[in-house]
Amino acid sequence: MTTSKGTIQGYNGVAAVDKKHQIIIDAQAFGEGQEHHTLAPVLERVKERYQRLKITEDIYADGTVVTADTGFANEANMKYLHEQQINAYIPDNRFRSRDPKFNK
Repeated sequence: MTTSKGTIQGYNGVAAVDKKHQIIIDAQAFGEGQEHHTLAPVLERVKERYQRLKITEDIYADGTVVTADTGFANEANMKYLHEQQINAYIPDNRFRSRDPKFNK
């Protein structure tokens, strides 16, 4: 959406894929530009889909590793992942500032 202040992203599309089987497991559009609030709903929907298809009762307890980009990094998501015992790797927003390659 373009305004006098520039372009404002009013929605966000998020897709979850199963690397092993090379298929899209979930795709949703959210009515907000930021994606950090979408992590829990997407992961819950993925878990429900695997249960409904009778593939596994808890995909995250089966050793699945979740990866996401820095847009999902915030304290609430880290707390959610910890409480749900989901093995996830999400770089924080400042990870490049600590990388010697980018700080020469």
